[in-house]
Amino acid sequence: MNRRGMTFIEVVVVIVIVGIMTLIAVEGVSSYQIQEVRAASKQLLGSLQRVRFNAMTKRSPALIASRGFGLQLVGIPASYIGYRHFEFNDCNNDFTYSTIGCAGGPEESAPVNGLTFPRAVSVTVDRNPPGDDDIIMYDELGVARSTAWVPGGRTYILTHNNSDITQRCVAVSTVRIREGVWNGANCL
Repeated sequence: MNRRGMTFIEVVVVIVIVGIMTLIAVEGVSSYQIQEVRAASKQLLGSLQRVRFNAMTKRSPALIASRGFGLQLVGIPASYIGYRHFEFNDCNNDFTYSTIGCAGGPEESAPVNGLTFPRAVSVTVDRNPPGDDDIIMYDELGVARSTAWVPGGRTYILTHNNSDITQRCVAVSTVRIREGVWNGANCL
């Protein structure tokens, strides 16, 4: 009688192969998530640089009260999902951005809407002191300003919603924008 079964070595080989394939699959998913966060970080960095450059070089001649350009995050403060940018048209000449300014609308012109982060990436803002975290503006000298036109910056923290992978960040100081890794307290 010839009974055939699996030997112990065959079982060990199958377990090792399944383990290696599982490790490769998990590593591939986490690598993809890291790339999503990195791409969103680079996208935000590029948009902030473009808004700053536009503020220094492109003022609409038709807008007498053009003060610069701004970027506004879209979504809820705990988890922004995208952003838009605009030209700050200070129609009441008080150097303060208002959502009810020109003809009952926001003090802006030429808004560009609909720029979104990858669906699994969300953004939070670290700002000390806390304030108008969702809007940052730049004047014609390239200085970062709040909606009250006070110089200052903030740090945008980008996180993947389905993972505890390393967070990325974009730090905006008064005159500098840089990208890095968020360590829980600082943008490195």
